Amino acid sequence: MKRLFIATGNAHKIKEIKGILLNQPFEIICVSDYAKTLPEVSEGEISYKENAVKKAVHYSNLTGFVSLADDTGLEVKALGGKPGIRSARFFGDSVKPKYLSLIELLKEQTDLSDLSAQFVCETAIAFKNEILGTFRGLLEGKITLEPRGKQGFGYDPIFMLPNGKTLAELDFEEKNSISHRAIAVKQAVTLINSIKF
Repeated sequence: MKRLFIATGNAHKIKEIKGILLNQPFEIICVSDYAKTLPEVSEGEISYKENAVKKAVHYSNLTGFVSLADDTGLEVKALGGKPGIRSARFFGDSVKPKYLSLIELLKEQTDLSDLSAQFVCETAIAFKNEILGTFRGLLEGKITLEPRGKQGFGYDPIFMLPNGKTLAELDFEEKNSISHRAIAVKQAVTLINSIKF
């Protein structure tokens, strides 16, 4: 059976990607399944695509498997597109949930007339040093200053969809059918299935 390595140590991402790839004809392997300790790769500040490519190549070279990596960010119009590519690191090592820190930052702004936002996800497929493909997923919505929902992770409780629900109010399968990550990963499936590995 084909084996695909998920190039992240983030347990939430792994769970979502495994759910998106459910019933595909290949075995999914992640960092926790691998026998050796795998060093992480540092992410840059240039683009989601660059970070996804860097991670995919890094882990494919370490493991010898075809590797799928993603880089994801939340872009908020009222913050000039921030936190953006630094979404996971924007608030440092604070123990406070990121979405609460983002609400505090927004409340410091003088103009909150436009709280539109989008999640961006870029995926990359690599084998050794070769990039086999990259794919992009976008999810449009807006920020609510009143968090709702218990599902998901990260900024999900304050990202409101056009239907009025936050991502954190969707169940696992529902989120995985419409999310930015689902859009990007599903585009990669045809390519993955065409690879002889």
